[in-house]
Amino acid sequence: MKFKKPFFTSDPIPPKGIAQAMQLMQDGGLYRYGSSNKTVSKLETALSKYTGHKYVIGLNSCGSALFLALKAFNVGEGTKVLTNAFTFTAVPSSIVHAGGIPIYIESTQDYIIDIEDLEKKIQEHPDAKHLLLSYMRGYVPDLEKVLAITDAAEIFLIEDSAHALGTRWKSQHALDDEHIGHYGRIACFSTQGYKMLNSGEGGFIATNDPDIAAYLTIASGAYENLHEKHEAIPKDAALFEAIKGAVPNYSMRMNNLTAAILYPQIAQIDSRVARYNEFHQTLTQLLAHINCIQFPQIPYQVSRVNDSMQFNLKQLQSRQINQFVQDVNASGVIIKIFGKGDNARDFRNWRYSFDKVPNLPQTEEIIAAACDIRLPLSFDLDDIYIIGYIIKDHLYKVLSQQDLASDHPDFNQSRLYNHLAFKLHEQTGLTRDDSIFTIDRKIGELGIELHSYGFVNLEGLEISNNKNAIDFVASNNVYKKLHRGIVKEAVKLPDHSFKAVITSSVFNETPVPQNSLDEILRILESGGFWIAAFKEDDGSEAVFKELNAKNILTEVYREKLNLAESLNHDVVILKKL
Repeated sequence: MKFKKPFFTSDPIPPKGIAQAMQLMQDGGLYRYGSSNKTVSKLETALSKYTGHKYVIGLNSCGSALFLALKAFNVGEGTKVLTNAFTFTAVPSSIVHAGGIPIYIESTQDYIIDIEDLEKKIQEHPDAKHLLLSYMRGYVPDLEKVLAITDAAEIFLIEDSAHALGTRWKSQHALDDEHIGHYGRIACFSTQGYKMLNSGEGGFIATNDPDIAAYLTIASGAYENLHEKHEAIPKDAALFEAIKGAVPNYSMRMNNLTAAILYPQIAQIDSRVARYNEFHQTLTQLLAHINCIQFPQIPYQVSRVNDSMQFNLKQLQSRQINQFVQDVNASGVIIKIFGKGDNARDFRNWRYSFDKVPNLPQTEEIIAAACDIRLPLSFDLDDIYIIGYIIKDHLYKVLSQQDLASDHPDFNQSRLYNHLAFKLHEQTGLTRDDSIFTIDRKIGELGIELHSYGFVNLEGLEISNNKNAIDFVASNNVYKKLHRGIVKEAVKLPDHSFKAVITSSVFNETPVPQNSLDEILRILESGGFWIAAFKEDDGSEAVFKELNAKNILTEVYREKLNLAESLNHDVVILKKL
């Protein structure tokens, strides 16, 4: 199967934004301080209300916001700035741009700053008095711990919130949560094309400190008395008079065209967050049962915006990771490894910021196996299921090529079960609560796959005498009821009680015993589905043809699967008439 939609798409501009942009281009009023146009000021006020910050200044990029934040705290030539080792290259670049020297802090497997290493680096660099804390891919650490450390060491905290617009934090003693960006003295946000708000390039800077806001306003490009055209800044004219002429004009302000296309998107943030989170929750459900996939743990205080997915591949060798990524990408699902090639999120590629590659073994190990997947809103839920299916299929394929103990899952069999569960979802229209009955020698593994696709009303007949298989199905808690026996014996179930029955190579006799068929047909509802995986020589094909000819079942789907030499199956879906 090949996924055909592009992963690198940006959210479209709302019609109101397009209309406003067209009007500005017709008028020529693109400069934020030209005539009486207040497009940027209107945006800044709306952003201030959304994030809860008193003051907001629109800028031409988040990189500019980071740079101005550093300059506001007097970062200059040779100033040491503590920052994440796992982040995007724009973060250390802003430090270098300001004249500073990045001091990199290790990352945890949850993609956040390592608190212990932060304390260690503060001791090693007592002259480092700035922390540029990056919420890479929207992952936020325990901010109360970070703030306690920085306050004790008298360190200025700047929050790089480029990936965190819409993310909320609830402190230990607060009644309500608040938008991210209120723990540091300054917070920086991005409106680059792949962020929550899309202007192609752009950003804004937020603070609750009036003196800092005055500095940032002038530094962004408000020369002479142009600060008076701002709305979301302090109204105390004396603040500006005191620093005019002492603050450089870095000309990093936002223009009206950018603000025009951003403004109507603010009203869409919460609905976008909800859709992103639905995509992420669904894909997590599809993948969470796979032992070698490790998802980051989110602090309970954080309500994250899940506009992308990350996970670590554990206990896989580098060649296996490379093979998995290569195969998945060839199937149209674009996964990138943070620590591979020229990835701009790999600290070893930031040669502009050091003479010698820093020793960060923990971060190096993590990014070598950290997968990154975008979840653009151009997708729908059906796309997410396809993506999950493809990821699992190729991961199981890689895992099946390992030498494993006999009691380890058969990953070729896992590929078959993943396929059956996906086809049940794709072809039948069955929903979460529809009743499904499975018959197999490993119904535990089949049940887990069905559960991952959202099917939770499961009963099963385990026909294996293998103790490990029996113990496994009893322990995984995905079945509401379990039965033991053989398929041709009656199970004590009401007639017509299931929307679907799934069988996988359960018929070993030729011809198939009539009482086996009678039992399956008895418990299957009219209009229900029989999903069967079978081999050509097991007698099933003749049965299906006969039932079809008698207008008892009609075939709605068929394909041949060649998963492995021992797993060449036909898969057929039949509907009971």
